[in-house]
Amino acid sequence: MHTPQSGLTDRSLSLYLSLVDSCEVTPEWLSSPFIQKESFNLLLVPWPFEVLVKQFRDVTDSAESRLPDEFGFFTYDVEPHADLVDIVKSLYEEARRKLGRVDGVVFQRPL
Repeated sequence: MHTPQSGLTDRSLSLYLSLVDSCEVTPEWLSSPFIQKESFNLLLVPWPFEVLVKQFRDVTDSAESRLPDEFGFFTYDVEPHADLVDIVKSLYEEARRKLGRVDGVVFQRPL
C-alpha cells in the first residue's frame, strides 16, 4: 500500500475502510476503471457526532498480548443514533441542491 505524501486522492479514502457483515446494511459495490469526470463530489459526514468517555472500556485483561505489562487495550462502543438515516438524507439532499450531484458519502471520524 502506498499513501501519497501530500494531497488527497479517492484511493486515500480506502486506507481505513472496512466492512462489517450485518443485516442492517447491504453494501453495493460499483466500480469503474477510472473516474470520467473533472470533479469528484464527496459528502463528508462526521461520525460519530459525539465521543463520550463512557463509550470506552478497558479490555486489557481479556486481550491476549505478548506486549510489556505497561501496554493496555480498550474497545470503543458507538451508540446508535436513531435519526442517522434522516440526518444523512437531509445532508445528501442539501449537497445535491448545492452541487448538482454527489459521487460518494464518507463517514469521517472527528479530529
